[in-house]
Amino acid sequence: MTSRWTPSFLGRALAAFAIVFSGVAMLGAAPQPSVLARSWDLDFRPGELRVITLTGEGGADKHYYYMTFLVTNLTGEERFFAPIFELTTDRGEIMLAGRGVSRQVTQEILERLRNPLLEQQFQLIGPLQEGEEFGREGLLIWPVGRQDINEVNVYAIGLSGESQTIRTRDAETGEIKEIVLRKTMMLRHDLPGELADERASRVAGKTLPRTEQRWILRQQAASLEAAENAATERGDRQERNQTRDSGETSR
Repeated sequence: MTSRWTPSFLGRALAAFAIVFSGVAMLGAAPQPSVLARSWDLDFRPGELRVITLTGEGGADKHYYYMTFLVTNLTGEERFFAPIFELTTDRGEIMLAGRGVSRQVTQEILERLRNPLLEQQFQLIGPLQEGEEFGREGLLIWPVGRQDINEVNVYAIGLSGESQTIRTRDAETGEIKEIVLRKTMMLRHDLPGELADERASRVAGKTLPRTEQRWILRQQAASLEAAENAATERGDRQERNQTRDSGETSR
């Protein structure tokens, strides 16, 4: 499911934009990961980002992004692996891997890739043993939203223990607050031509050229929004329950 630019979401996006630049002003430069390792980093080897077309129920075509990866723990000790993979576009979309993806879609892509070692993201959560022989391969899938886009980025959170806390001025309240930036792997992709190329996307998918891969410091976005949406939904549900209980009491 793609993010919608509702007024509240737009406000959060603008606030996040202000956070970045207020951090620059207060610190003198945009925060960057340490040149010398300050914490552990997992060895992460991403495959190509592709767009594939699948025929859904009723014969309608649907498009999906997908990417495989290999992660290996060479840090010297066991690490708990609970990654978050966000995909963003230059049209303001923010999506978490796996959200809005049915089990049938996942199984069909797995069958096409014919790699028995591939695991779904949720299957990878847990202790990751140290050593080359314990490397694990994963599959990430996102539904395609808008197709009139020029750039797609993937952000991998949870591959490093490094983080930095910076003090920033809240764009809405003017108050000084602290935010945590986590070391994140960024994968940038450009889109030449049509996003869903019918000639290429039916079997293995169309490959999106990767123009950049590097570590950055970033505050994760989609997961924060998801938490806010969940809290709002819980609040609405509680309000409905209270209204129902009140009605039953009055009868």
